[in-house]
Amino acid sequence: MKEAERLLAVGRETIPRSGANEVSEGLDGVFRDDMHERLSNFHARRLSKQFPKIIDRAVDLELLTVDYEVPDRVRRYIEEASKAYLNGQWIACLIVCRSAIEFAVRDQLETSGDGSELDKLESQKGDSLFHLLELAKETMGKHRDPLEYAEEVRRRANRAVHADLPHVDERRDMYNLTRKIVHLLSRG
Repeated sequence: MKEAERLLAVGRETIPRSGANEVSEGLDGVFRDDMHERLSNFHARRLSKQFPKIIDRAVDLELLTVDYEVPDRVRRYIEEASKAYLNGQWIACLIVCRSAIEFAVRDQLETSGDGSELDKLESQKGDSLFHLLELAKETMGKHRDPLEYAEEVRRRANRAVHADLPHVDERRDMYNLTRKIVHLLSRG
């Protein structure tokens, strides 16, 4: 039964291999009336195995404080990155960290009066975090350190998307660095 429940979940969460695909389709029909219970059992078992790791990751996080009201979209992206991090969804975490940084830098550019430069950049070069960070480095000198950190997260997130999954230490470090960047940029 455990294997049947696993195959039912695999068919919904990933692109199954051809043999598993046929088995999943057959099981889907057999368990149609019992699907909620089958998938509940599978996810409960999976969560029970993941739960200690989630708690360990949560305990290791430092409290994140800011010195101003963080814009809703930055807050939302940090929350999404946190959920991905806690659940061990590393690629998703890095991609969302990259987005959180982008919105935090945009907010600081707008707050510091560089909104027209931001608009000009976006009309000329499109929506690229690389170009956004370059503009921020030119106009927001006091934020040099967080912008350099942001460049590192951008590079590593790009590598995670286009090449290899980062090592466990790198994943944790880039997530924590993103939180630090948001904190440092919040200092006005």
